[in-house]
Amino acid sequence: MSKMKSYFAILFLFIFVKCFKENTMEVKLTIKYLYESYVGKKGTLVVQVIDEYSSFDIIDTSKTTYFTSVVTNEELNSYDINCGFFHSKNEYLYIFCNIDDNIPKGNYSINFPEEPITNYRNYNIIIYQEEILEFEKYDLDLVDLYSDNQTIIIEENKEIYELKFKITSYHQERILFYSIFMDCSQEEDELICFINKKYLEAILTTKESRYSISYISYVFYQRVFPLIPRIDIIYDVQKVDLYIGITKLIENITETNRFIAYETNITDINNLYSNLKFISINFENEDGNSYEQSCLFRKYDNSPLLLVCQINKEGINWLKEINEEKIIYDDLNVKYNFRIQPVKNQEKIKYKKEQCAYIYWVYPPVLDFTKNDSLTIEYGLANPNSLNGITFNEDVKDLTCQNIGEEVKRCIVPKSHFEGKENGYYFMKHDNHLEGKSFSYEIFPIKIILKNSPIPPDNSKGNANLFHFSFYIIVIILIMI
Repeated sequence: MSKMKSYFAILFLFIFVKCFKENTMEVKLTIKYLYESYVGKKGTLVVQVIDEYSSFDIIDTSKTTYFTSVVTNEELNSYDINCGFFHSKNEYLYIFCNIDDNIPKGNYSINFPEEPITNYRNYNIIIYQEEILEFEKYDLDLVDLYSDNQTIIIEENKEIYELKFKITSYHQERILFYSIFMDCSQEEDELICFINKKYLEAILTTKESRYSISYISYVFYQRVFPLIPRIDIIYDVQKVDLYIGITKLIENITETNRFIAYETNITDINNLYSNLKFISINFENEDGNSYEQSCLFRKYDNSPLLLVCQINKEGINWLKEINEEKIIYDDLNVKYNFRIQPVKNQEKIKYKKEQCAYIYWVYPPVLDFTKNDSLTIEYGLANPNSLNGITFNEDVKDLTCQNIGEEVKRCIVPKSHFEGKENGYYFMKHDNHLEGKSFSYEIFPIKIILKNSPIPPDNSKGNANLFHFSFYIIVIILIMI
């Protein structure tokens, strides 16, 4: 009887192993490249891979490790590191490896195991590595976050939206949604960030959009997190037609990658930051030629809608007459359709071919001097050496600034810079090629708070008392009648 039981046990095991092998899928992954060739004190090395047969269909954002690899430095010292697979919906497939702070700084190469990985779900994974991958480990604290897929559904009566990220390493770095800095707070091993509905409405172009999450590093500039899937935004709203009249030219001096600006008749709309590639406007040059230029719409607090354009023809330029309505439908903003009305405006624009830089972001958006006599402001741009003479007030000397890394300009802003000024929104100005100042209308104005505004009296109680008194009078009159 015992022999019979042993026979059935062996038979069962054989059938189980055979069925398991038949259900195991073989996956061949080819190393493509390192997402970034560096890592901080504690962080994640991310490698994009190619699934040759598109057979890896598991969504896995847990950052669980399943195998070990080896990194070797220039002194031929080797260290084992734990690795795994990261795959989110509609994103690339990555191999990630955890680099802990016990590994010294220096230059390393990484080698993945040649033998198949058999302990990942029902997959038999073979990794092909054709070239040695090299990276540098810095003795620096660098931000490292990851997350599941996340979706924001914009609702009519909800103003603030929340995003959550898991922390591998975080040291108060600034986190961006598109070009918007989010307010974030850390709760244990999770970073919770908040974004205002008005900022989302300013950048959304369609009812369904996807945006990456990035961060600012003074060493490596702006970088997108590879292990944070793009955020899905859903916003179904009835669009409104805007009949845009170009009224006057308000910035007429420019250089390469800088902007001129026109005011329009539109004032009572949400803020918006349209993409440069969507609008083409015709201009004319003093040599008699007409040409198309890329433009964008900008709407900021306390300002009308602006049409902001780049000019790339040396000399004197002006807007070519628009003889009929130019319609831009639904590719600029989720809430508005733009109808540019006929206009003839020949105000002159002076352009010089002089390499400058487009400003991508500015931080912070508010400078509050009620508790500080001096604050700092930073600008992100590709060539900080080309941005000089920064000021908010031409009546005093320019701000003292320095370049941080290769793509950040940092300026010290003393409260005395606004002597004689009031609370309000101030556009930044910079030196132009005619030894004067030009506005940077492609970025939003900074809100300057110099003193606390008086708190308006609370009339709610008085209004309530007035209501009750009026009510009693009416009741008495009705009783008398």
